[in-house]
Amino acid sequence: MPEPAVSDLAVVDDPRDARGIRHDIVWLLAHRFDELPGFVQNCLRGIASDLRAAPAFNGTSDTECLRFALEVASGQLDGAQIVARFQTLRQQGHGTELCHAFALWDSDQAVTYLSVLCTDTSTALRATSAYALVRLLARDPAREPVIAAALSTATSHEPGCLLPLRLGDALAEHPEVELSAVRHRLATHPSAKVRAAGAKQHNASD
Repeated sequence: MPEPAVSDLAVVDDPRDARGIRHDIVWLLAHRFDELPGFVQNCLRGIASDLRAAPAFNGTSDTECLRFALEVASGQLDGAQIVARFQTLRQQGHGTELCHAFALWDSDQAVTYLSVLCTDTSTALRATSAYALVRLLARDPAREPVIAAALSTATSHEPGCLLPLRLGDALAEHPEVELSAVRHRLATHPSAKVRAAGAKQHNASD
């Protein structure tokens, strides 16, 4: 993931962006929020609640999940507010980006909700939830026993390949994450594509 720059703030608050650039920058800043200088964090707190819509964010003009991500990362919402916002956005039909935003909250509740979403009827949502759990674990290794159990269950019951493929991507991005049982499942998966993803994440950890 690239390093955030202070100049990115101008793009975040620029209503002229119609190419989805701001979409990527918002996610970058949210995921790296703790590494940003204090004055940049304060600017983002002001922008988060007033984030303007742009015409092209992965095919949608909605920015609710982007705003939610910034508000979670910047600590503007308490636990009850995060859960309430998550439930509202979920009821409105938000899925994969909502999982990424929710995973910015380092809490037992986030792990529980994402673990449940790993069993959702939506293949994309299951895969994204698994990916998000790995990213959450990378920030808080103490949660490994719970997350490892959730991901082991998810991979053992997953009928398709998207979830294990996304897990392979996440583990390649975060080679410091152990999850040895999950890595073994990927390496011995019936799908050659999944095994290749397992090899990729194994090489990244070498």
